[in-house]
Amino acid sequence: MPGMATKSQIEELRAASGREAEVLYLKLMTAHHRGGVHMAEGCVQKCAVAPSARSPRAWSTRRSPRCC
Repeated sequence: MPGMATKSQIEELRAASGREAEVLYLKLMTAHHRGGVHMAEGCVQKCAVAPSARSPRAWSTRRSPRCC
């Protein structure tokens, strides 16, 4: 799934400290949130129920320009 950290990435984060840990954490979270945009866009395409389609569309529209 896009944006999910691998086991090795989590292990690397656990082993890191200080600035290295902070930078790695931010990189992983940026990828995680980009994956969320991808997921919301997919839901918009596949959701048949109006409220289910509205929420991800609004979320992906608001978030996408900031993180991608």
